[in-house]
Amino acid sequence: MTEIPRRTLVTMMNALSSGVVPRRGLEYIAVGRRKETETFVNDLEDTAEGGGAFRFISGKFGNGKSFMIQMIRNYAMDRGFVVMDADLAINRRLTGSKREGLNTYRELVRNMAVKSRPEGGAMELVLQRWIDDVRQRMSAESNRGINNLRPEAVAERLKRETSGMSGMTFYQDFASVVAAYCSTKV
Repeated sequence: MTEIPRRTLVTMMNALSSGVVPRRGLEYIAVGRRKETETFVNDLEDTAEGGGAFRFISGKFGNGKSFMIQMIRNYAMDRGFVVMDADLAINRRLTGSKREGLNTYRELVRNMAVKSRPEGGAMELVLQRWIDDVRQRMSAESNRGINNLRPEAVAERLKRETSGMSGMTFYQDFASVVAAYCSTKV
């Protein structure tokens, strides 16, 4: 029998007694979900190899949708993935005439999570890590200290690294925002 760490056990019991899905420890109470779990784990392995996947989870109230999402989120974050999720609703759909798609996107970004920030709100952290990685590589390539890099040069490098997205709607806006953010953080 596997022993559950006390902190995890207390967190799980508090969440379950409140009627919500616990954020941690789900692997200890997951029963009868092997096939679904394997499907998602395979998707993540494919994604780690350069592939991708997109899945919808639907079902009636109480079927375990939130449980499954949280379990897979935890698994993915433990393996270094950035995760995003959103519940679809009347005002959050894939498309619509009243900004429903934009609302869905905003919810996804708001819920962006990584292992060090599992509750969401990880957009700035992810962006900062990317900029720091680019700066580290530029510093190594130029034999200059990281603090001696010109913000304009870093912004130009970020733009080059995202040039593959240049055909996407609003790419120029994205590149401008990243450059402006970079110039304030470098």
